[in-house]
Amino acid sequence: MTEEDYRIKWKNTGPIEIKMIEKHGKCKHQLGDTFQYETP
Repeated sequence: MTEEDYRIKWKNTGPIEIKMIEKHGKCKHQLGDTFQYETP
């Protein structure tokens, strides 16, 4: 994949949502918290 191909794929990737399903150590977030990102 060329750099140009990569940038096109990145541009066409929509928003993603992630959900916290495990917790290790200290963290201000809680299990089940979700986060949305406009780009991956």
